[in-house]
Order: sequence, then structure tokens, then C-alpha cells
Amino acid sequence: MANAATAYLGVGAPARVMGYGEQLERLVDESDSVWSLSLVGLDVATAHLRERSADVEQAMRTGMIVQCRTTARRFGSGSRSPASGL
Repeated sequence: MANAATAYLGVGAPARVMGYGEQLERLVDESDSVWSLSLVGLDVATAHLRERSADVEQAMRTGMIVQCRTTARRFGSGSRSPASGL
């Protein structure tokens, strides 16, 4: 499903990306895959920018959350989520 979100981003369907992001949020959060977290999170952040009413602040917030979460996992702090919401 993560690859589907990326594909829908590529064809200009941000609403579909958001839908997949919501479906994948818990799975990605429970996974040990930093790659999946990054891929889905950054796709969702980009989708915020590609919506008709682009939400730059939400895109930036989502991107920062992804960065914090992936850094925490890479360095083994044990913290899964400094803030909620992909």
C-alpha cells in the first residue's frame, strides 16, 4: 500500500495518498522500517501541498514529524512518536 500511495502522488491524486496514509499510519508506526515511515510520511506531506487548497503549514508539520520519528528510530531512543499524526 505504501507504493500505491507514492503512485497516486505521481498521478496527481492527493486525496488517494491521504487515504492510504490514514490506512497505513498504525502499521507504519508499529513497524521497525524507517524506510516505510519516511516514504509514507513524506508522501502525505507532499499530498498536502498538491491539494487544491494547499496546506503548507500542515505539510511542514508532517515533514517535521517524520524527520523526528525517523531520527528517533535510527538512533534507538525507543521513542516511536514525538508527536502524533501522519
